[in-house]
Amino acid sequence: MKRLFPWIGVVLLVVSPLRAEPTPKPVKETWDAVYIEGGKAGYFHTTVREIERDGKKLLACTQAMQLGVKRDGKVVTMRIETGTDETADGKVVGVSLTQFAGAGKLTQTGRVDDGQLLLRTSASDEVIKKPWDDSVIGLARQDR
Repeated sequence: MKRLFPWIGVVLLVVSPLRAEPTPKPVKETWDAVYIEGGKAGYFHTTVREIERDGKKLLACTQAMQLGVKRDGKVVTMRIETGTDETADGKVVGVSLTQFAGAGKLTQTGRVDDGQLLLRTSASDEVIKKPWDDSVIGLARQDR
């Protein structure tokens, strides 16, 4: 056991610098309660953070929704997170959607490139191309 402790220290020293960058502080954050038939059923939590990607400053907006609804006499929790990466004027350059189901989740991400939305899912390596309307504005811009 005494020989194990030095190795734990070595592993911690090697792994510590590999941690991800800390999440930037939100520049805007809102919480909204959801009521259904007079009872609190969940919330929306919206955050806007300034990020830098490929040397460009962007706004990363995430909107998380959690609802508890009765289904067959049981309360079922539904959770979804949507997001946009957008320029300061609201032009969308990336999108995301994560659906949580039980212990699992499915994530879709998209990047806007030359009038196309390049979509990927966590369930597949396939890239799906869809036409993109450049007049779409992001979540942060909609809130101004």
